[in-house]
Amino acid sequence: MIDKQTKKKLKALRREMKRLKKKYSKLEFRPCKNDAELRAKEEELKEMRKRINELEKEQDRCILDSGGFQHGG
Repeated sequence: MIDKQTKKKLKALRREMKRLKKKYSKLEFRPCKNDAELRAKEEELKEMRKRINELEKEQDRCILDSGGFQHGG
């Protein structure tokens, strides 16, 4: 069973992931005028993807550490 503290943490993680994914999508489709902008955009996308992956791992760890299973979301 997942305790109240873990549920709160999971909710915050999901909220942050959702916010980052939305921002990622907007940035992904933003046009670039030159190669420098493109490189900067690619670097920012890479960092955002890295952060999203870290949050997903942390979410998985919370669920496993709590000893409970959580289906769906």
